[in-house]
Amino acid sequence: MAELDAHHRRSLAIALAYTEKFTDAYLGAAQRIVPLEEGTLGASADRETHATAGGVVVRGFFATVYAAKQERETSYVHRAGRQAHYLESSFKAAIPRYAAGLAAALRVG
Repeated sequence: MAELDAHHRRSLAIALAYTEKFTDAYLGAAQRIVPLEEGTLGASADRETHATAGGVVVRGFFATVYAAKQERETSYVHRAGRQAHYLESSFKAAIPRYAAGLAAALRVG
């Protein structure tokens, strides 16, 4: 039983580390397309990790007061290469790589 617990703890640690790495990667992709005026929004990208009753939550976000409005508002005009839904589109684009990468990390670990 102790061996199973050790394996479980190791698997959770691998999954957490990989998920944090994944979150940093999609935040980096979002920073390349985030609406840009002065750079404040892009520079506010952050990640937080916290335990819950069901496990661990890793959340990537932009921390300005207007980040959510910039994410959702499609009527704004942005510079070339910049867009609304910067966080959502980056996250969705990264999901297939995340699933495959996590499976590989767990196999190696």
